[in-house]
Order: sequence, then C-alpha cells, then structure tokens
Amino acid sequence: MKLNTIIYEKRDAFAYITFNRPKVLNAINREMLDDLARITDDLRRDEGIRAIIVTGAGKAFIAGADIAAMRDFTAAEGREFNLYVQQQINNLENLPVPVICAINGYALGGGLELALACDIRIIAQDAKIGLPEVALGIFPGGGGTQRLPRLINNGYAKYYIYTGEHIPAQRAYELGIVQEVTGSGDLTGRAQEIADKIAKQGPIAVRMAKRVINEGANLGLRPSIVFDSEAYATTFATEDRITGMTAFLNKTKANFQNR
Repeated sequence: MKLNTIIYEKRDAFAYITFNRPKVLNAINREMLDDLARITDDLRRDEGIRAIIVTGAGKAFIAGADIAAMRDFTAAEGREFNLYVQQQINNLENLPVPVICAINGYALGGGLELALACDIRIIAQDAKIGLPEVALGIFPGGGGTQRLPRLINNGYAKYYIYTGEHIPAQRAYELGIVQEVTGSGDLTGRAQEIADKIAKQGPIAVRMAKRVINEGANLGLRPSIVFDSEAYATTFATEDRITGMTAFLNKTKANFQNR
C-alpha cells in the first residue's frame, strides 16, 4: 500500500497510524484523507487486529485542515470536501476494534474532530486541543458540533466552539474530553499499555461492546437496551465465551481464539 502522508504499520495484534506531514503540523488535505481511506478499508478486513493506536509525527497531532488549500473553495467545493472529511472520520470511528488516540501535540479543528471519533484519548501534558474554526469565518464541520456536546457538558461545548479557545491538556481531562494526561515521553508507552490490556480480553466481546456502545447511542433508551440484550446473547454462541468462563472458574489465564 503506497501512502504519502501517513505512516501505517502492523505489529502483532496492533495497528499504528501516524499522521506524517510534520512541516505543516500534519494539516489535513485530500491526499491525507485518501491515505486514511485506504488504511481504514484495510483494517476493516483484518480480523487479527485487536487495537489501533493513532498519533502524529513531530510536535502536532493534527493542527487542523490545510487552510491554504481551502481558501479559494467555492461553496460547492467546500461542501464536497467537508463531506469527504466527515466520511473518513466516520470510517475511523466505525472500525470494529478500539482506536486509541495518543494526542502528542496540537489537536485543533479537524484534528480534534478526528480525535473525538476515537474510542479512548490520552494526551501529552504540554499538548493543546480546540475547535478554533470560527476565527476563520467557518465552524467545526467534521462532526465537532455533534460529538463534543455528546461527550461533555453542552454549555462547555458551546463555549469552546463559540470562542475558539484552546484547551490545555489538564483542562481537557477535567472536562472528560481525554481519559488521561501523561508526560510527553510516556505517551506512546501508555497508549501501548492500554492496547495490550485490551488485547488480553475476549476479542469478540470487545468488538461487540464497541458496536453496542456506538450504535446504541443513536437509539432511545428502551431500543438500545433491547439491542444490548440481543448482542449480549450472541456472545454465548462463541467458543471464547466458554474459554473465558472456564478460565475464570479454574483461576487460569484465558487463551482466546477469536471464535
């Protein structure tokens, strides 16, 4: 697979996505979106992957979209590009296994919107995040107006979207946008620790839990509980369920086979 803007690796049961346009702070352009589309297509078909780690090269995670490339867009071109951004962010969000976002530096605009589509977010203590698009005469169009209010207090989401104010790492943790703050040198190691812990669990159960959480969020409470029950029942038809319960009763380590 030929990629020009992203470093994509697989090792053991893990996949690693590193946005790699450091000279422009990993700004999102169409080529990066094309590369991400190829990667998510590959990952959807790889049943051996248990967790994915996403980060950025250099001093930024993703510092937004490539404004130089967007400045002369017509309204139609802006709409088309925005829909493509949304599609690729949605594709990342809908991958069947957990996606861990290691925010190593600036995650602004589309960078934060992409991070919000990940399952778990950890951040380096000197990193900053935000949705500053209103300063450009636009607003967050990659899902930030929808995902951020669903993640944190609605008033806080509006405050940060309306003002475009950057959010320091510790404040992001206090708001619940990220799950952990780490030292800059500890970020990738901690992301790997989380991925390792996930990989030790029943893989079918983890995938099903992600599906139920994500799809259930778009249903009402009662339909989502019914969906939860139906999905839960399917895990009882797996060999992994027998393996896990037997290991628990025997006080041994489960060796899940993903079937």
